[in-house]
Amino acid sequence: MIGDNMFVKLWMKENPLLLKAEDSLSVAAELMDENRIRRVPVVDEQGGLVGIISKQDIFNALPSAIDGSDAGSSKAIFEAGKVADVMTRNPIWVDAS
Repeated sequence: MIGDNMFVKLWMKENPLLLKAEDSLSVAAELMDENRIRRVPVVDEQGGLVGIISKQDIFNALPSAIDGSDAGSSKAIFEAGKVADVMTRNPIWVDAS
């Protein structure tokens, strides 16, 4: 039987792509699109984990075209919004070893 940590290790990347909290939502979305990934860890200046951002977090931050609130504001939010504005802070994590 494979232990819980062994299962996590099978899915982990040794050198994952990372974002900083001050990165823009457009940078985050571009990184995810180019690398075909849905979630990215967010680290501080020392490399410590401070959050995680997903494509769904970015999508939820943008105004809806259905309710008429879009009116060009999506691009502004995309450019000016920061990862810190929508990331999940202090995510639960496990060690692979």
